[in-house]
Amino acid sequence: MLDWDAPARPHIRGRALIGLLRAALFGLLFLARFGLSIVAWLGWVLAAVLWLRGRHNRGPVGGATTRIND
Repeated sequence: MLDWDAPARPHIRGRALIGLLRAALFGLLFLARFGLSIVAWLGWVLAAVLWLRGRHNRGPVGGATTRIND
């Protein structure tokens, strides 16, 4: 007999699989809607992120660093 009042306890593997399928479907539908133009814009976004990350990691202006262990 099935207890309809008991709380649902799905396995973590099943939940992860459903989450993965939902994300894949979202990505597929997003690409189908916007086509190759979204891929081009994502390339620009990636380039901007990498550029900003490089500026942040470079340190002071001109790339000068202070030596601690001289």
